[in-house]
Amino acid sequence: MIFICHATNDDTFADRLSRDLQARGYETWVDHINHVPAGMHWDEYVDQQLRVAEIMILIISHAAARSPNVSAEWREFQRLRKRIIPVKVDRCPMPLLLRHIQHLSFIDDNSYDENFKRLLSSLPIIQRLTRETQMNEDDLRLSELKSQGERIWGMLSNLVEHNYSVLVFPTLEQTLKVNLIKEKLLIGWYDPQTNMRPDIDLAKYNARENGVSRQHAMLSKHTDGWQITDLSSLNGTYIDRHRLQVEKPVLLKHKALVHLGELPIQFFFKLDD
Repeated sequence: MIFICHATNDDTFADRLSRDLQARGYETWVDHINHVPAGMHWDEYVDQQLRVAEIMILIISHAAARSPNVSAEWREFQRLRKRIIPVKVDRCPMPLLLRHIQHLSFIDDNSYDENFKRLLSSLPIIQRLTRETQMNEDDLRLSELKSQGERIWGMLSNLVEHNYSVLVFPTLEQTLKVNLIKEKLLIGWYDPQTNMRPDIDLAKYNARENGVSRQHAMLSKHTDGWQITDLSSLNGTYIDRHRLQVEKPVLLKHKALVHLGELPIQFFFKLDD
């Protein structure tokens, strides 16, 4: 995710930059577009986004130089040792601590397209989710499981001992069945050094190599079924190619395809025979 750091006076430019980046497949975060959830402290939420983001585009302007929030955000990003790309929109001098970083100039509006191409060339190539969003059910031989899961969907909160979640991986042989008797299930991979074993351990599925964090996400019971929550994972949790917001639960539907980093798993709900 790309964090676009800017002053309020530069909203118009930030919006344009965000739209153009999203059109090319990049996920962006802009504070006045991605609103802070009601009831959540602003500073805490912005701090979460700073930790999730891989890159910051810092819009340099006289307005930004006067903004304590802009200064606090890029300094924190620098402290986290993450990459900052300064983008100048007026002739404001570069901050002293950033003068060693090559910047891009968007001062001339007439050269926006050319400068945007330079910006794209400086960004990492997107690792797109290449697997299909739906698996072939004939190949998976899960038609019975599918119909059974659809019948019980919506009743999951009333099912206790005999309810199971089945995680199906693209390689069909790798099927993991997990009992849903607990209220919460941690998803990640076992690290012998920490001796912390998640409830759903994906270590043998090359989880680490596919960008899954040790404590990546949480499954939790909800009155309407089950929810999944991203736990500030490094590479994100995706449903239908949309990255989940950190610590914001999302209802997990039957047959949902979820990417933990680049590891795809599909959730099926069934009753144990």
